[in-house]
Amino acid sequence: MSDHVTLPGAKAFLVEKLAALLEASPNDIDPDVDFDRFGLDSAKAVELTADISDWCGIELDPTVLYDYPTLTALSNHLVELVNSDVVASVEANSSKVSV
Repeated sequence: MSDHVTLPGAKAFLVEKLAALLEASPNDIDPDVDFDRFGLDSAKAVELTADISDWCGIELDPTVLYDYPTLTALSNHLVELVNSDVVASVEANSSKVSV
């Protein structure tokens, strides 16, 4: 994904992905509950991280779920990470433009 990422968009994506992995309703996913409280095992954590990486276009280490242990914290991190990457890419491309 190379577009601007919003906090609501990131949260909605993460809720849907986590609910699907856990075979639960998105309504059952509290974004402020730690991932480990959902019973997320290491295989599912790796799968979730891979899905997030595919979605945002940035390679993430599976430990990101421990560094940002809630959907809210991870959403905030992703928004900052993706949007700063987009800004850096735009700045790099604009510096290549010659007049």
